[in-house]
Amino acid sequence: MYRTPELTALLIALLLKRTAKRRIRFSVKTFLRLADRERKFSSFVHEVQKAAKDIGVVLIELNRGGFGATWASPLEGADSVLAKHYVPAAERKKLTERAILKELGLSETQDEDEAA
Repeated sequence: MYRTPELTALLIALLLKRTAKRRIRFSVKTFLRLADRERKFSSFVHEVQKAAKDIGVVLIELNRGGFGATWASPLEGADSVLAKHYVPAAERKKLTERAILKELGLSETQDEDEAA
């Protein structure tokens, strides 16, 4: 019998707690074992992410495969920032998507290379 998204999220939280680490990475295989499933469906992953959020765990699917999890509580104490200090309105009006991608190191040519 399949585990529910809520129970799977609780198991991920337990895994995070028992490792005593602030953040963890785990494979799709581990995710499927915790969920007691054979295949990963994006709808199920989304439901697990919502259930994890409800119990204070941030769960993301990593680009290189697998998942990352961390507690949301440390983010509550993170420094607050204002966009006007780092991306002023005048600059926001002029910024293009290409310029933003370049500054983030996510140039379009990188995306095209990965797609090939």
